[in-house]
Amino acid sequence: MTAMIDTLQTAEDLKAAGMPEAQAVALSRVLGRSLDEGELVTKTFLKEQFENFEARLTLKLSAIVAGLLALFAAFDRFFG
Repeated sequence: MTAMIDTLQTAEDLKAAGMPEAQAVALSRVLGRSLDEGELVTKTFLKEQFENFEARLTLKLSAIVAGLLALFAAFDRFFG
């Protein structure tokens, strides 16, 4: 995932909103670097990751339940 930001425009917007120029420029640069280095994620990315995790977890839990049911059936045949 690659995102682009106009750091100059961002700094100007921050200054126009009342932020001191040095802070606006520094914040814009940090934000720009973070986006370039892939340190930020989107809600869509997080949702996809959660859905993938949920699917894998459901599959693993289903396998565990199936194994336990088979084990109980074997115990019932052996002891029952």
